[in-house]
Amino acid sequence: MRCTPFLKTQLSAVVLALCIGGFFSSLRGAVLVVDPSMSASTIYGKAATLKPGDTLQFRGGTYPISFYCGINFCFPSGTSTLPVTLMPFPGEQAIIKPTSGLRVFNFAQTQSYIVLDGLVIDGTGVGYDCVQIEKPAHHIKIRNCEIKNFKYMGVNVGPDSTFNEILTSKIHDGGMMSSGSGLNPGQFHAVYFSGKNNLVDACTIYNITGYGVHIYNGYAGNQSSNNLVKNSNIQNCGTYKVNGSSSAAGIILSSGSGNQAIGNTLINNPYNIKIDYGASASLASLNKCSLAQNGTEILIGSGSFGAVVKDNCVDAAKIVNQGSTSSLSNNNPTACGGSVPPPPTNVDVSQQTQPPVYQPPTSQPSGPSTSQVAAPFLIAGVIVAALIFSD
Repeated sequence: MRCTPFLKTQLSAVVLALCIGGFFSSLRGAVLVVDPSMSASTIYGKAATLKPGDTLQFRGGTYPISFYCGINFCFPSGTSTLPVTLMPFPGEQAIIKPTSGLRVFNFAQTQSYIVLDGLVIDGTGVGYDCVQIEKPAHHIKIRNCEIKNFKYMGVNVGPDSTFNEILTSKIHDGGMMSSGSGLNPGQFHAVYFSGKNNLVDACTIYNITGYGVHIYNGYAGNQSSNNLVKNSNIQNCGTYKVNGSSSAAGIILSSGSGNQAIGNTLINNPYNIKIDYGASASLASLNKCSLAQNGTEILIGSGSFGAVVKDNCVDAAKIVNQGSTSSLSNNNPTACGGSVPPPPTNVDVSQQTQPPVYQPPTSQPSGPSTSQVAAPFLIAGVIVAALIFSD
């Protein structure tokens, strides 16, 4: 086939676009869709076929099933560049709300690089946590989710589970006001980090019987270190009271080194920040703290070593330092570039957004998945290119 130079240029551009588009489509992976009318076994069966880069989309509605690795289902892992993603179908709300069981989601057995994105995770019907991440699972990301109505923990990250992230999510109304487990309801928290190198960023946490974010590891010879809580709004924790008071905090940094609380807004918690119980080289900076119920905004306990508390928007007279070799500097109501926040407005959690009415399709949509389209484009591109540039 012979072409003029102009035609060669135009056809080459088209071929290149097709090849590049197909190639990057292949990187995105396939999209699988489930809906509430499917049985648990059908949903598990579909999810079992997920590969790195794939996405499982939940059509709008409520799913009365759990995903508990080792009990009923383990999601396949992704990779650092091609995670497996679980999310609602675009424009719809998917609620994962089991009617029984221990937890809504459990990640274990080396599961890694899995993203929960935009789901409502409701623990009303389970006995313990909304999400548990156990060693050696790692790199589990929770993003844009609502986590609520949990009896124990909203997100419970166990010892030696590392590099997990909770981002731009809302975690609220958790902990039992009474317990037959032998545990004090003040021990039930929105987020519990026992592992290392975990992150909470830009989350909203409220109405919790225990702590908002509890960083602690009580296992002998183990620590919870290098965890970071930042840019989050945490209020009204410690709602379980004994004789009218609670020792809980919005954030506690403890039992490890290098844990940090940076740029958070903490309001109306018994203590807003605590640093104690074997904490070393902890950092609390640029936090806005107000209305601590016990009168102490930041408590550095006697079990703290080398804490750095600086540049927080807080009345310095409301920082209590009982720790060893602590460093306190520039803590005042305007230190972090803004004034101490006003009292919180009442949060009405009774009016929850309802999912859109969804009618399951009578048949599954046909057509190739995204990943199935790429290879033909690449093959066709090679063939057409060979024709264009042959003399």
